[in-house]
Amino acid sequence: MQTFRERVNTIFKENRKSVIGGKTTRDMDLFKEKYLYPHEEMEKCRKAYNCNGLISSAVDNLTDFFIGNDLICESTNEATRSFFQKKIDNSYPDMFETVREAVEQTIKTGNGYIEVEFDENNLPVNFYSIPDSSRIYINCDAFGQPWTKKVFDPATGKEKIVYDTEEYYIQRVDDNFRSDGSVKVKDYSLTYSYGGFKEIKIRGIPIPKRNLIHLKWGTGDFGLYGRSFIASVLDDHEILKRMEKAMGIIAKYKAVPKKIIMPQENENFSPEDSEELTRYFQGLEDDENAVLTKRVEMADLSFSGKSESFSDGIDHIRRKIISGLTPEFLLGYGMDTNKATADQLLIAFMLRLETKKKIWEKSITRAFIQPYIEKYNLDKEAKISFGNIDFRTNTERNAEIRAKWQSNQITFNEMRKELKLTTIPEGDVYYKDFMAPKVESIPQENFMQEKIKKRASQLMKEMKK
Repeated sequence: MQTFRERVNTIFKENRKSVIGGKTTRDMDLFKEKYLYPHEEMEKCRKAYNCNGLISSAVDNLTDFFIGNDLICESTNEATRSFFQKKIDNSYPDMFETVREAVEQTIKTGNGYIEVEFDENNLPVNFYSIPDSSRIYINCDAFGQPWTKKVFDPATGKEKIVYDTEEYYIQRVDDNFRSDGSVKVKDYSLTYSYGGFKEIKIRGIPIPKRNLIHLKWGTGDFGLYGRSFIASVLDDHEILKRMEKAMGIIAKYKAVPKKIIMPQENENFSPEDSEELTRYFQGLEDDENAVLTKRVEMADLSFSGKSESFSDGIDHIRRKIISGLTPEFLLGYGMDTNKATADQLLIAFMLRLETKKKIWEKSITRAFIQPYIEKYNLDKEAKISFGNIDFRTNTERNAEIRAKWQSNQITFNEMRKELKLTTIPEGDVYYKDFMAPKVESIPQENFMQEKIKKRASQLMKEMKK
């Protein structure tokens, strides 16, 4: 079996000198306990999501912002658009839910995966989400390429070296996992460098490269894997968890009365006296009063009557977590946000998301749409797009629609459609036609124009009521 270095040298590229970041060092955690390799960090992000309300709220909100309310195909060719949109709408499992789950995993751990199932014509037909992306490993060389293998070439009668794409992805399974024969389980060794080279041995199911769509949150420090924004607040999450644990311990013992009995000043207690006093207290019945022959005093050891506040520290840590996640107005937490500042934050926030959104849309387009375009000669510009979220109130939305009509961007009937109203026979005209001056030389047209204008004015009044 080849060593790691021999396998790297097998496919060394002369035009590629740097290795991927996935083989390099990761930062240590807050308490300097150990270096985190990529999947350890993903697992910590996943656990933080499960037990921290701020983080789970941020991930859920971000998912909705990215995926919107629908998955749509965009194309200037109506036949192409209808072809793909029908496949999306009739897909099972539901393609929108699959993509939404993958986007959530990408935000949560930095990596999301969609498994693609192909038909007999090698066209993608079904899409499945991978629920725990921290279990997916990439089995590659130092340049991110699949390992190579030798195969026999019938054309030349000799062996040739090809990429082994059949085992590019590995889904880690538990050590006690037993296959029923439907899937192949093998042992793999993956090498990472985090504070020194480390070979990680896992049991897993090999998945061909073409069968997974890999969505990444940037390239982070890895290159090979994405890195979730949650990783930047893991230390703060750990601090908050310890503070809340300390609060729980204090609350637990605060209500339990604890006293210490000690001799009063100038009162001598021999060891025998202490033992006798202990036996005496142990022998008391419930509600029985103690009668002592020695002068003693009692001191309070509980937190009763005292308070220990972590509010300032917790508020500071929460704000740090929020600063690394989403604007505070999305989480319902914060006292510095009003309508004006929220609107400005929303603009910057949406611009921040737009780039990643386009990258993920391209990945899904490449895997889903491109094979059909090549086979059926469909519109080459067709693409998959995530739906949009409308932040406007009904009043703002209606005002914008009317403004579009008044600026001659849409016809009167198109305006009514956007307002979810029925169209009228004489409504396929622009606003300028209603405002055009009368032309005395064409009485019949003047008459129709006045009629349309009067009807439009009447309908506008009805909509404003």
